[in-house]
Amino acid sequence: MTEEQFDREVTKAKILQQLGDRPAYWAGYITGLEEVYYGRKFATDEERKQWLAFRHDAYETNREFRDGYRDGLKVWESED
Repeated sequence: MTEEQFDREVTKAKILQQLGDRPAYWAGYITGLEEVYYGRKFATDEERKQWLAFRHDAYETNREFRDGYRDGLKVWESED
């Protein structure tokens, strides 16, 4: 993944987030992208577990963040 690809994806996500289209999802998506781009040092194992545990959370916003985070982690798999 190049810096250009990373910047393009983050910019797209920020625009969609600002438009109000699932802002929590896009925040999670950006977080996932950053983790892939910057590597495992971006977040602690505890933070990753917390983000992925949002599936059990009663708040839709947290579940949206989790879904975006997982999709951000996967985006680069499809480009290989």
